[in-house]
Amino acid sequence: MRLPILPALLLSSVLALMPGRVAGAMATTPPVPLYGTFHYRLTQTNVEPDGKTSISNATWEVVATGNASFAGRTGLTRLEFIDPGESGDSFSQYVGFTAAGKVMQERFFGAAQQMPADGGTLTATVTSPEGEILDEYPEAAGLHWNGLATEKDDLAIVAPSYRFESTQTTNTDGSSSYAFHEAGNVSTDGGTKVVRPDGSARSDYRHTGSFEEVDTIGLPQAAGGHYVIPITTSGGNPTANATPTPAKTVDVPDWYPSHDLAPRPLVSESVTNEGRSAIPGVCGRTGPAFRLHMTYASLDPYAGTEAQGVDDEYDVPGLGNVCTVETFADFYVPDHGIGGTGALTSLGTGVIVTILTSESGLKPRFAGETAAPRVSSGLLRRFFQARRLSRRTRRPANRRTAIE
Repeated sequence: MRLPILPALLLSSVLALMPGRVAGAMATTPPVPLYGTFHYRLTQTNVEPDGKTSISNATWEVVATGNASFAGRTGLTRLEFIDPGESGDSFSQYVGFTAAGKVMQERFFGAAQQMPADGGTLTATVTSPEGEILDEYPEAAGLHWNGLATEKDDLAIVAPSYRFESTQTTNTDGSSSYAFHEAGNVSTDGGTKVVRPDGSARSDYRHTGSFEEVDTIGLPQAAGGHYVIPITTSGGNPTANATPTPAKTVDVPDWYPSHDLAPRPLVSESVTNEGRSAIPGVCGRTGPAFRLHMTYASLDPYAGTEAQGVDDEYDVPGLGNVCTVETFADFYVPDHGIGGTGALTSLGTGVIVTILTSESGLKPRFAGETAAPRVSSGLLRRFFQARRLSRRTRRPANRRTAIE
């Protein structure tokens, strides 16, 4: 996943369906969604840094309907996500098709969620103006695409004695801009953060009764045969009538993958249709399928996190995606920032298997049309990645949880 760990990211990273290919359709004719209710089973196996293994299972229900509108676009498919264990939580994602030469591209254009939070209501939206590519049709060996797209995340929590609002724009190179405002009964907080394409970053934080605090993360510099990352903090003194705290710089050992400059871009996602392949036994079925092979990597210099992984989707022509297998590895820098160790530490590794288990009430838009549901492994991957990396609550407890 490529975004800093924000509550709204969780919303852009949940389950989505993708229609299967219509057999014999022309390249310029989009696949046709089947509308109805679909059920999925997810099994996640985690291997913790101490070697302990844990297995968790979950089931999801998705209701697909057509002719939906979102962010000025019409004719989309709406995918309503339902967690059997939650109530009062409404979450929907929106996908559609665009022509690109001889293929049709299925794209994710956004998501919206509303749920109870802090005694009030949380409302969040994710919009992707150009749309993130989920698949290309008709499926064939050798198709290749970049799955990244610019996204904007907006979040608001409104409660009787509390209000929190944030907005973030994340670009395809991993650079981003973020701003938040938080107001309670006795204090008001606010701040901004900018992560640049080269990995340098700046944030400012304002709290009632304090001077503005500014953090900067500089470019790695050579020092004694190795590289260090300069992190500077200034301001923020809460003492009445005091002067701002003088700037303090700490050189943190370079934790970037190459131990010099940050990778450019900060995020990458590459998908290739590798053609016909046997479905692995872990998927609970046999037979040939198209394998969509995805590799991804992301680094957030400000939050001090790194993630990497591999996805394999198995698509049966005329049936769609029947199984997705993801292998992941996540890392973080403990106490990143002033006083941080600069040592990249494992958060664990694991495998996620997603299987379509059943469907009901299927109804094509027009008589005679056939297609099948699909699981968007890219969106599902980001959801689980965010959950693994996030060690924070929805309501920010301090400056770093809000800014990160």
